[in-house]
Amino acid sequence: MRDTRYEGRSLMREPITLATVPGNALGQLLLDAVKFTSKDEARPVLRAVSLEAFTGRLVVAATDSYRMLLVTMDVEDVAEGWPAGQVMLDRADATALGKRLVSEGPAPVRLVYRPDLHVLEGHQEDDSRTPVWFSGCVTGEFVNWRRLVGARDELAGRLALDEGEMAKVFAKARRLRSEMVRFDVSGEEVVVRYQGKPKGAQEEEHVEAVLPLAIWYPSAQSEAWFCVNTAFLSSMLAALPGALLEVPVFSSGRPKPLRMTVEGRTAMVMPIMPPDGVREYQPRVRAKGVRRAVSS
Repeated sequence: MRDTRYEGRSLMREPITLATVPGNALGQLLLDAVKFTSKDEARPVLRAVSLEAFTGRLVVAATDSYRMLLVTMDVEDVAEGWPAGQVMLDRADATALGKRLVSEGPAPVRLVYRPDLHVLEGHQEDDSRTPVWFSGCVTGEFVNWRRLVGARDELAGRLALDEGEMAKVFAKARRLRSEMVRFDVSGEEVVVRYQGKPKGAQEEEHVEAVLPLAIWYPSAQSEAWFCVNTAFLSSMLAALPGALLEVPVFSSGRPKPLRMTVEGRTAMVMPIMPPDGVREYQPRVRAKGVRRAVSS
């Protein structure tokens, strides 16, 4: 991965070591994070993957303004109070670098930032002077993820989207290419509703299912509903397998981010407003299990 803008210029001035990390682990994080970035070239910060070093940890973050992935990994050689703030890599550079690091295996890589050139370098442990790769960084200020992650809402319950019957119901939503999935939470149960049709089909299929919550909080306001983009929810499940989706108690007209958290990884997505009339939906299914009705 070469950036000709920096050829012929010294890369050895005022180096700042950010962290030493296993190469393949960082590479996989970059590839996961790229899926949460925007493709809009007019919004370079939202196209970027952010890397920020703290004492003993490196935080990798990405957002397209609708969803966010935040991953914390334990690292070595973190610079205390380094002045660069967050280093950001464009999604194209992050993808190329991620593939390279994954292919090279778990060998430690030392991340070095050159503030004079705004370049991130990768060094092998046995060669402290010559970088094995370097990439130009994106200029700008990344989203304040601390404010988003730190805000905690009262929860109505938690959903296990990749286990049991819920996994089957959600997998069907993807097969039907449903644009969004609606969840209605009431007490210990959730009603899942969506519609769509598989490729080549002439008729649209409507699906409803009543399933139990993985965890519910009887002391909280137990009524909640929200709609989520199916593709966005799929990307969260892929990045955080086994995580539970937290269902906040919603105030009327004020959507709150939905989040998943597991083993140092947090993903969030904003719910979407359904089409007119859907918000007035009243669950018709009372027995547990999947109920299907096909209509054109």
